[in-house]
Amino acid sequence: MDLPSVAGVVSAVVSLTATCSNVIQILNELAERHKEAEPSILTTIEECRTIQLAWTRIEQWASHFPHDVEDHEQVFERLQRSIHTGQLVMSALENDLAPLRTAKATGFRRRSKFIWNDKLLQNHQDRIRGQIDALLIILEVLGLSSHSERVELLSVKESVFRDVDENVRLMEPSRSSVCDSDRMSIKSYISTDLRHIPFAFENVLFSSHVYKRNLRFPNMKKMLPKRTSSIRAESLRPSASTKSTKEGLNPEKSKAKSTRLTFDDPKTPAEIEEIDDDLIDAVNERNYHLAIDHLRKGADIRVLCRYVDGVLVSGNWNYMGYTFGLLDELRHQDAPLFITVMQVFGFTYGEPALETMFLHLTAPDGTSSRKKDRDDAENKARTGDTTIPSSVLEDSLIFSAGKLHDEAVTDLPKARNLAVLQLACLAAKPDVVEYILQTGAPPQPKDPARHPFILATLRRCYPIMELFLKMVPLYITDQIRDLAINMIIDKSCILGSKWSHLEEIQHIRFPHDYLYLRFIFENTKRSPSRSIIPILELAIRAAGPFDHASFRVIDEILGTQGVLLSKKDHIPSDSLLFVACRCSQPRIFDVLLKAGAHTLDAKDSNEFNSVMMRLTVSKDPTQIEMASKILSHNNLTSCWPEQFELFKRKMATRKLATLTDEFDAKLSLDLIGSHDESHLDQTSSRPMLSSLEKILT
Repeated sequence: MDLPSVAGVVSAVVSLTATCSNVIQILNELAERHKEAEPSILTTIEECRTIQLAWTRIEQWASHFPHDVEDHEQVFERLQRSIHTGQLVMSALENDLAPLRTAKATGFRRRSKFIWNDKLLQNHQDRIRGQIDALLIILEVLGLSSHSERVELLSVKESVFRDVDENVRLMEPSRSSVCDSDRMSIKSYISTDLRHIPFAFENVLFSSHVYKRNLRFPNMKKMLPKRTSSIRAESLRPSASTKSTKEGLNPEKSKAKSTRLTFDDPKTPAEIEEIDDDLIDAVNERNYHLAIDHLRKGADIRVLCRYVDGVLVSGNWNYMGYTFGLLDELRHQDAPLFITVMQVFGFTYGEPALETMFLHLTAPDGTSSRKKDRDDAENKARTGDTTIPSSVLEDSLIFSAGKLHDEAVTDLPKARNLAVLQLACLAAKPDVVEYILQTGAPPQPKDPARHPFILATLRRCYPIMELFLKMVPLYITDQIRDLAINMIIDKSCILGSKWSHLEEIQHIRFPHDYLYLRFIFENTKRSPSRSIIPILELAIRAAGPFDHASFRVIDEILGTQGVLLSKKDHIPSDSLLFVACRCSQPRIFDVLLKAGAHTLDAKDSNEFNSVMMRLTVSKDPTQIEMASKILSHNNLTSCWPEQFELFKRKMATRKLATLTDEFDAKLSLDLIGSHDESHLDQTSSRPMLSSLEKILT
């Protein structure tokens, strides 16, 4: 290493010392602003001063360095790597703290724009302490006079340096923040699954002048999803919760109920943050009526507090107390909205979080109002009065949300709003879905079968399906649309609301499935290149002989989609006609004929023979009717006239045998009853003789 390189080291150390000084100044200002986090901040300040002092000593040593540079080659290499990691650590901390200095002081939320989080600060403190350990070793090495002693100590302590360097390399760039500017104040960093793979050339690369000169920290801004706010229905009482039954929900009636919902234009991320800021300001000022109004407009209850490691966390304890005051006021002023926001909290954090929350929502005498209501309910039950207080029912609805979260917690996606939507759709909670969708559509799940819209379809919850298609239509991709249609046609459904029921899909035809299909067809666009044939074929196979609900589904597909099957340039229907024959569906056979089908499109004569043989020898009336319908249309089997005539004769022979048996039976009865052969001309056997004559001729 030459002397200019030594000068570069000195310059880098001076720059790093200045960065430490700036960080200390910012932390001192923040300690005044965030009194609740003052101990953690003061600890970090002392650790930064220790680093600053160590680099000052190293700067003094390098400035008065003797000319035997080669004798300290290993020391300078270690110094260059430590300077680089030190720059990364202090710059990351400085970048995360800098926005706090520019927060506008207008209102509580503006004065404390970022809610402090000691857990996230701990990430920076761990890296700072690693730097201190490394610098103390370097100072000890610099105090040694022998070259061999310096090399030996560096070799012995190499594992310490390696751990410190690895910790810094795995550091998430510029967003491992002690605070968070997003509206939730929870997700203050973006996780990644990428792992760093060290290479042998990295030490040389990272300590090079070109690399350090061009090093930049990306400004990672979280892209908040768009949302639409809505005016909730006047009443979302527990009895209004959608319940899936075998009879199914009538979408037409549900649609009439949901017309009270209005959907505004999507809001910008700034508008989303603004309404949450207004909620926090109103709660801090204890203006609960205004805060409730903000909740009705779409403010997120979860910005007020969150549940971390068994503890409710907020900016400070007084602020947490105000949150409890808001919830207590909301419970008495707007019970349906209280149920909704608490279910959101339960779907997000689980039953323990709800238990902790309700412990604080107590009466002045220290007993829970919920417990009082339950005691009253038990007393009334003993006296014969089975009326249950509404608050008991409300609590059961809320805690069921927490139980559903706890049951599925190991299988839920990391995206919080996606997980809440999945659980709410499975539990058929349209009010919760609407509340979440106001913040925009969540990320698409990896498994399409667990898409929230698909879960709502499996539960046949029309209000939730309507919310998705009207509030976030782009969230319903072509793949999700087709999957939902296929599940309705194939009778796939889930009758229970437990997460484990996802693996227990049943096949039951709901009477109003055709209305669900009509709704999806009318509110989504089908690509012209997508064939309707697979859908119709699936519907034909799913229909039973007397399944009138499935027949209506097929009629709906043919009618809503405007399928003109008779046109050559449109969808061919011949294969569908043969599917109807193979599935013994005479009614569907007639429907397809009316729609324009004109030939039986079997693959070959053997396939046609196989189907017709089964139909002509069967004793099932439906299959016999199917065979008769096929043979009554000569033009359907022009490709195989010989087979057609053969099966026609077989059917004639079968009818002859049947009528002969009936004639013999009737003749025997007549003879037993009259004992007079002349009486045969007067009996009811004459029509059978006429039928036999027609068949024989």
